[in-house]
Amino acid sequence: MVYDAVIIGGGPGGYVCAVRIAQLGGKVVLVEKGKLGGTCTSVGCIPTKSLYATVELLKKLRNARAMGVVADNVQVDFVQALKRANLIASQLSKGIELLLKSNGVEVVSGVGELVDVGKVKKVKVGARVLEAKNVVIAAGGSSVELPFAKFDSEKIISSEHVWNLSELPKSLVVIGGGVEGVEFANLFNSFGCKVAIVEMLSELVSFEEKEARELVAKTLAREGVVLALGKRVVKASGGVVEVEGGEKFEGEKVLVVVGRKPSINARELEKFGVKFDKRGISVNGKCECSVKGVFAVGDVAGGGLAHVASVQGEVAAENIMGKKSEFDAGVIPSVIFSSPEIARVGDCAGEEGVRVGRFPFAASGKAVCDGEKAGFVKVFMRNNLLVGGVVVGAGASELVAEIALAVKNEISATQIISTVHAHPTLPEAFVEAVRDALGEAIHLPKK
Repeated sequence: MVYDAVIIGGGPGGYVCAVRIAQLGGKVVLVEKGKLGGTCTSVGCIPTKSLYATVELLKKLRNARAMGVVADNVQVDFVQALKRANLIASQLSKGIELLLKSNGVEVVSGVGELVDVGKVKKVKVGARVLEAKNVVIAAGGSSVELPFAKFDSEKIISSEHVWNLSELPKSLVVIGGGVEGVEFANLFNSFGCKVAIVEMLSELVSFEEKEARELVAKTLAREGVVLALGKRVVKASGGVVEVEGGEKFEGEKVLVVVGRKPSINARELEKFGVKFDKRGISVNGKCECSVKGVFAVGDVAGGGLAHVASVQGEVAAENIMGKKSEFDAGVIPSVIFSSPEIARVGDCAGEEGVRVGRFPFAASGKAVCDGEKAGFVKVFMRNNLLVGGVVVGAGASELVAEIALAVKNEISATQIISTVHAHPTLPEAFVEAVRDALGEAIHLPKK
């Protein structure tokens, strides 16, 4: 049988691609060596958000007395929280299996090896050879390992190893102050573990908007996380991390989260003339690589975010099935589930000719009632159109969606302001930020 496509990898890029091809009437087979859902579902986005939900509940309970709720002697069960996270991951993986089955997608367990990229593409899985008109490489990525801090799964661990912990470590040194570093530092510190972040740059999440990254760093420091910034690690052995100059940081565990690398077989790609670099496989707007009929989505194509992988999977599927589809990388929301949350979309540089509007949650009735006054909504406008936005604080991960919708569809400030938002709600802060950019904020003192 010759399929319309063989998909290598069942993560958010691969399984979404498979479902979309099936929806469009195609015959598709998906090859996955592990659990369906990939890193995101099994050891990434999903289990970390489960722990995050636990931590957010814990923080509310610790501050409940001010809201009239007595919740004394609140205890933390890290192992149970970890079990819940793993259970949710397993449930969602089974849900993906059901999705694929209901759409008639064949799933083959094993490692897919590209063996022919001719008119009929061939992928070998064990003793079986799958034939298709197209191949989609969606094999995901893995944690970057430092040469002087090799993973041993005991003392020096990656984010994948976290889910196998048998108890909460008393102390943790996190190497890396990016998204994963900040998120895990917040989680472990909230559970009662002593945490230090060692980052070679002078700021945490240095790619984020200035006020946002400063507030997150300030909050982590206030909550007891040691921030060792501008320090380059030269050695990690056991639980000891040494930086240039000889200063040492010690923890029961060392968590290395300095980025991810694409899971690609360089020799295999070179053999068939598939162009790639250290970031991953090179693709065009159709998510097709240098070899016709070979597509790549997600981490292997430098995607980096689960929702990017999913959209790329849809784009690849539609092109495979004869529809014209292009991936737009211009409006991609990103979220850091830190304390407080950071969400960003579009152009937030604040360049010349850009109006900036800001509305603090301290002036939001809903945020004050929720006890979530820390944070703000900031928008960036050019020629009366929204070009970007940043949200810091409770619900930022949800609030950014409306901003993304406005940026993507070039919705004007007038249209945003004239859209009635329910009161009292957090989205009102978005409208007020837009008004502020125009000098017309209703719920801020006159400037």
